[in-house]
Amino acid sequence: MNCCYRKPSVISVAVLCSAVALASCAPRLGPSPTIASVTQFETSASLPGGDQQWPKTDWWRDFGDPQLDQLIAEGIANSPLMAEAEARVALARAQAISARAALLPRVDTLGAVQDTRISQNIELPTSGGWSWLGSALLSGSFEIDFWGKNRAALRVATSQTRAAQADIAAARLMLTVQIASAYADFARLEANRSLAAAALRTRTEARDLVAVRIRAGTAPAQAMDQAESGVQSATAQLRSVDEAIMLVRHMIAALAGSGPDRGDRIASPALIHRRSPDLPNDLPLELVGRKPELVAARWRAEAAAQQIHEARTAYYPNVNLLGVFGVVSLGLDRLFTDGSQLGTVGPAVSVPVFEGGRLAAGYRGARAEYDLAVASYREVLLQSLKDAADAVTSLKALPNEAQAADAAEAKAQNAYALTKLRYEGGLADFDAVLISENALIAARDEATMLRLRGFQLDITLARALGGGFSGRAPTRRTTS
Repeated sequence: MNCCYRKPSVISVAVLCSAVALASCAPRLGPSPTIASVTQFETSASLPGGDQQWPKTDWWRDFGDPQLDQLIAEGIANSPLMAEAEARVALARAQAISARAALLPRVDTLGAVQDTRISQNIELPTSGGWSWLGSALLSGSFEIDFWGKNRAALRVATSQTRAAQADIAAARLMLTVQIASAYADFARLEANRSLAAAALRTRTEARDLVAVRIRAGTAPAQAMDQAESGVQSATAQLRSVDEAIMLVRHMIAALAGSGPDRGDRIASPALIHRRSPDLPNDLPLELVGRKPELVAARWRAEAAAQQIHEARTAYYPNVNLLGVFGVVSLGLDRLFTDGSQLGTVGPAVSVPVFEGGRLAAGYRGARAEYDLAVASYREVLLQSLKDAADAVTSLKALPNEAQAADAAEAKAQNAYALTKLRYEGGLADFDAVLISENALIAARDEATMLRLRGFQLDITLARALGGGFSGRAPTRRTTS
């Protein structure tokens, strides 16, 4: 009886000794990098806290344009970008289910009927004739996860699933930002078209004025060539803007998941309200959970850390508990009678002996994947802080820039009007008119661009702050 209890203990000791011996074969890779913390970067001056709340998930509604709301709703429903992200989540979930299955026993059944002839030269009693061999078996196996390999694989798959879920939010944010940005660009182009049409009118008026002076004999004939050149240049500019408007219509239609004809039905934008440029008070610390790209990168670093553990366990013995039960008989009439029962149960241990460097390569590769994931997370974090700081800096500078541009436009308008009067009175040549005319057109372009740039900066800040996303990153510090 005592012998029966010694056998399992002997096996356990042998497995443990093998594990200790094989673990020493794993290459030493040195200290692993640590996950960057937002607190290690200086942000207080560039990202001062404020009373503003984080963006809502439908942050674009603050602009007050129902047409933009509709286009973004179409994009979320129809864009291939969203379908791809959702398919990746479904794939990651399937892989997690597969990894979870490795932690459970496996049971199979087998039933077979074969017409069999047993050789008469293997010292078994047989008549040499053909007989039916029947079997009905139930087999099972269970891998005893001593070293946590399967549990690590499940954590890898679970982390990848959570990263893919964050990727859906990142894809949604990217899509909404792209549509809103293209829509704001459409508004800018519409304003540019009005400016180009005004410039054409201004240059046409100047040409008509030159024609009057030439007929009166107070202007040289070559002035008409200069005036006509200005008209043709303004006409070309107007046509160029019309082309750009059609292109941006096509872009918005594609982002909304529709054909280019959808763009023809887009009316002129009516962006009404600006978003508040203030920041949330807890921005640096909360940004890690508010930016979907950061959350996804953090979960991928967690997955890579677990892959290191999974790769290391490949050096350890693999222990499976196997069992087969059922009935087997030569002759179907005796298949379910006493004496046909068959059964076996016991552990099976496999130990890696020579792998030609495969295990070391897998272990080193898993560590390299972790180093890459940590560096990638740090890069995303730094870029996120930069994007937020850039948007805040530009938003702070915008009011002064716009005020200066408006003042420049007003002065250019006065200068052009005065120069035009002087030219009509014969006190200035046409070159002075052209100079003041070009200055007025440039000042109008600059002032209009700055008025609409605020919407683009609002979009940029909403993206930098995660666009209303709120996710959960790993709570413990990832280590390899």
